[in-house]
Amino acid sequence: MQMLCAMALLAAGRRGNFEPLFAYGIILSIVAVAVMLAIASSRRENKRTADLKQAAESLEFEFVAKNNAEYLKSLKSMPLFSRIGRRQKILNLMRGRSSSIEVAIFDHNYVVSSGQHSHTRRQSMICFQSDSLSLPDFTLGPKGFWNKIGTVFGRENIEFETHPTFSENYALRGSEPEAIRSVFTDQVVDYFEQNLGYSAEGSADRLLLYKASKRVPPAEIAAFLEEGLKVLSLVHAG
Repeated sequence: MQMLCAMALLAAGRRGNFEPLFAYGIILSIVAVAVMLAIASSRRENKRTADLKQAAESLEFEFVAKNNAEYLKSLKSMPLFSRIGRRQKILNLMRGRSSSIEVAIFDHNYVVSSGQHSHTRRQSMICFQSDSLSLPDFTLGPKGFWNKIGTVFGRENIEFETHPTFSENYALRGSEPEAIRSVFTDQVVDYFEQNLGYSAEGSADRLLLYKASKRVPPAEIAAFLEEGLKVLSLVHAG
């Protein structure tokens, strides 16, 4: 491509017409850089998929790399999946089961728009489903993120006077405040105070945990699962 640009510029120079081809050369250079970046990104994603597959195998979980539309559809009752973003995808889905608890760990991608610009957000999530769970619908997340979309959920923050650090850092919303307070015992609130940055959602028999717009490295998937199980045990204990 560079050789062709050079030949074209040389020919243009002989005709005394550099400006149009100079602009053309800049455009070709931009396209070439964009292609190189796309190739590099594809390689990174392929490596992530391969590494996550190994992580799933070590946990003895099933693994599906491609977009899993059926599992995404099953999550539509949860606020994040039903009300935020476009072109949602679930990739690198790992699924396992222990006793009555089904565990799913996955990458969640979705597109957000701001004016004429749009970008893709990517985050790792863990979702527990159990018949022993009976949760009111709630959303929890850092105030810096959730305050921006508070009007989407249309609920006031649920705060705890006994835990000012939690109330200063988190937005907790839902249509049944008293039922949500019964889930967020002192132990649950203490956990989120000590582990700032997490987001969580509950709905009926499902509990979701993640950090907004952050993906977990494959080497840290086992630790991510351990953190999720801690939250699940605290919610069960309540």
